[in-house]
Amino acid sequence: MFVLLLSVAAIFVYHLASWSPAGWIWPASVAYFTAAATSRLRWVAAVGIAQLVYSAIDARWIIDSNLTRYLIHTIGEGLLLAVLIGAGLAYAATLRWQGRQHSAG
Repeated sequence: MFVLLLSVAAIFVYHLASWSPAGWIWPASVAYFTAAATSRLRWVAAVGIAQLVYSAIDARWIIDSNLTRYLIHTIGEGLLLAVLIGAGLAYAATLRWQGRQHSAG
C-alpha cells in the first residue's frame, strides 16, 4: 500500500510540474496490481477512484477541443484500473488455491 501511495504521489508531482500526455493509472500499474492482491482492496479501490476523478478533472480542457479523446482518456483509465484490480484479485485467489492444494496433498 505504501508503494501505491508513493507512486500516486509521484504521478501527481509529475503532472503538476508540467503538462504531460502520460496517463494517470498506467504509470502505477504494478503498484495497483500488487496492492490489489493484498487484504487492503477497499483502500486500493478508493485511491484508484480518487486518482481517476482527479484525472478527469485535470483533463477537462480536452472537452472543448475533442470530446471523443476525453471520453477515451477517462473511460480507458477507468477500465485499466478495473483490469489491474481484477488481475490482482485473481492472482491472490490463485495463490490461496495453490496453497490449499499443497496443504491437502
